Amino acid sequence: MTRRKSEADEFIRQIGNLIGRIVKIYETEHMSTVHLVPEDIRLNYETHEWRNAVGVLSSAYPTQWNEILSVLRSFRLKRSAILEPGGNKSSLSKAFDIPFLKLGWIEKQFQTSIVLDGRELKSRLIK
Repeated sequence: MTRRKSEADEFIRQIGNLIGRIVKIYETEHMSTVHLVPEDIRLNYETHEWRNAVGVLSSAYPTQWNEILSVLRSFRLKRSAILEPGGNKSSLSKAFDIPFLKLGWIEKQFQTSIVLDGRELKSRLIK
């Protein structure tokens, strides 16, 4: 390995460490609980914190949290699933649905509305 390449590799490693420290400082200052997401999940998925959801879910519902982690760990995004033509449920949807169904999860849906000056405004159905 050339000296220049090893210097570049070292520089990249140092930048990576610096970014990691900055992220930890940011998370601490913003009281995020994203650090509760295991590292292997954070390396494979883009994770975001919303109102300490991870902290609440992992402490109040540890069984469900571990089931979510298990499904995420087993999922693999395949090019063929992305290129697959449309239909009722894609193999991509099934890749998430089936493991949760096997764990006893049931598909739910909710609908919200906004009431403004006594007039109800419907929002879209979330399934």
